[in-house]
This record gives sequence, C-alpha cells and structure tokens, in this order.
Amino acid sequence: MRILEPSQNLRSIVTRRTLLPPPSTQEDPTWLHSWEHLCQTYTPALRRFVHGYLKRIGYVAADADTPSVIVQDFLEKNMSSGQLAVEGGEVRKFRAWITTHLSRFVHDWLDKELAAKRRPKGTESDAVLEGVGTERDDPALASFDKGLVAIAMSAALKRLRGGEGAAKWGGVYADIIQDLILSHGDGSPDLHERLGVPQEKLAMLRFRARQKIGELFVGELRATVSDEEALEELLSDLDPFLP
Repeated sequence: MRILEPSQNLRSIVTRRTLLPPPSTQEDPTWLHSWEHLCQTYTPALRRFVHGYLKRIGYVAADADTPSVIVQDFLEKNMSSGQLAVEGGEVRKFRAWITTHLSRFVHDWLDKELAAKRRPKGTESDAVLEGVGTERDDPALASFDKGLVAIAMSAALKRLRGGEGAAKWGGVYADIIQDLILSHGDGSPDLHERLGVPQEKLAMLRFRARQKIGELFVGELRATVSDEEALEELLSDLDPFLP
C-alpha cells in the first residue's frame, strides 16, 4: 500500500501556505527569514544533491564531508549577501531555484579546487552545468528529490502527531503512518492491539490517516512554491519518489 495517494490525487488538495512572496516584497525582512528557513530545512537534501552532482561528473572527493562543506559554504556566502533572496525576479519553485544556483556554485568550486592540481582521471575538464537541476533523469536532482520528499514527510508526520488537522486522533494517525513506513506499506498485523482499537475499525482509521498525512505533506510542499500551478508541476516531478 502506498502511504500517499498518487500525485494526480494529491493535486486536488487545496492549500495556500507559501513562503515565496512576489518579487516586490523580496527585500522585506520576513521574506529573507522565510528563505533562510527553507534553505535550513532542506539542507540535508542539498547535501544529497551535491553528492550526486560530484558523482555524476566523476569527481572523487578526498573527504567524505566535502558535500557538507560545499553546502555550508554556499549558504554562508549567499545568505550573508542576500543574493539568493533578491536575484532573478520571481521565484516559482524553491526546488528549481536552489538546485540551479547550487549547481553553479559547485561548478565554480570545482574549477578553483582543480585549477592548481591535475584533474583526477575520468573527471570532465569542465563540470557539466547544462541540464543539472532540470533533467528528470539527472541523478543529482533525483537524490535531491528523495531528500526533499523525506524531509517534507517527516515534517508532515510531526505536525500530524501534534494534532494539526486531527486534534483527537492525531497521535493514532501518526502511529498508523509510522507503522506503514516501517512495514513498507504492508501494515503490522498486530497494530490494532498496540493502538487499542477494534480490528474492524483499523481500515477506516488507516484511510483517514493517509488522507491527513497527504494534506499535511502537500502543505509542506506548497510552502516551497508560489502558486497552485507550480505545486502541480512539483508533485508531478516528485511522483516517482512518493512513499
């Protein structure tokens, strides 16, 4: 059993929670705070992206922490200058925006890193920027998408357990979803006993739990795009990685 409905079903969920305001307000302190929040929230996915990027071009880092170092450097330099928040006009999708800028940063980082020494065998003379962060079959972007889904799902589960959208049953719904995750969608045969609910009631509770987690998950994604059309595009891109 899939934990979330297919993306075409999730698109019907209506939510207007976004952290991406119109370009005219991007110099506002609230916007800068929102942008920092998004970057910090999805930092693990950014690390996955850099790891996939380096692997794609055949660069073997001497230190396993290199992706983390690059991302930290990227965030520090760009956040302090405010460049990410105001450059380029309207931002429709955080995913496309941040991976494009991070691709360029890694490209420049590699040029500096390899300039003073012989390039490792199998490493391209210039890191391939074209298509990175845009192609559906790009392993770096796929890695980022997996991380994005995992982070959004974790945040949604936390909100569900806190009772958001289901105050009375939030904890039960969260336990059901957690069980589905751990059992790869099969569900544990003794779950009704652990929850203290009749077995015949479990199917309906599971149905409602999946509905609630879907709504909260879409809400997390909606915060990263500017409008409903962008959300539909994002859900379509993430569909192969939905649990």
